Amino acid sequence: MNASIPLAVVKDGRSMSMAIASEMTYVFVAMRLSERFAQECGIVDTAKVALVLRELLSNAVFQGGSGASGRSIQCGIECSEDGRVRIVAEVQGEGSDYAGLDTFLPEVAQGTANRGHELLGSACAALECDKNGRRVTAHVEVDGKHRQARNAPGAVGV
Repeated sequence: MNASIPLAVVKDGRSMSMAIASEMTYVFVAMRLSERFAQECGIVDTAKVALVLRELLSNAVFQGGSGASGRSIQCGIECSEDGRVRIVAEVQGEGSDYAGLDTFLPEVAQGTANRGHELLGSACAALECDKNGRRVTAHVEVDGKHRQARNAPGAVGV
């Protein structure tokens, strides 16, 4: 990614890919773009998609070095016809050790440490990480009641 271009977006049918500068400002821009894209795919309640994307990209900014010169995050979103969404985030940098990550919500909340990992665990049907900890794939299922019918009046982008 060219350092002078902090955000690049490519849409292709039911998938969208983005390259963003490793800065939190662009995480929020990417979230809004992704919510609009999910709506175009027929997802009415985009909150779960936005939550998962925010946590993946925030972690990527932290791991890749916020504001590090020339660092970028690659992100992809694919919406299937049956309401499943796959979100992939890949960071430049060292990555993280996700193998021993605790993604279960505690019975009693104790501070904010690792809260994002717990949110990912509760929002995702599955969470996968490559062996280097640089690429994370989240599988999100959207309930049928939160999707518009394919040919319903007012359906957006389907």
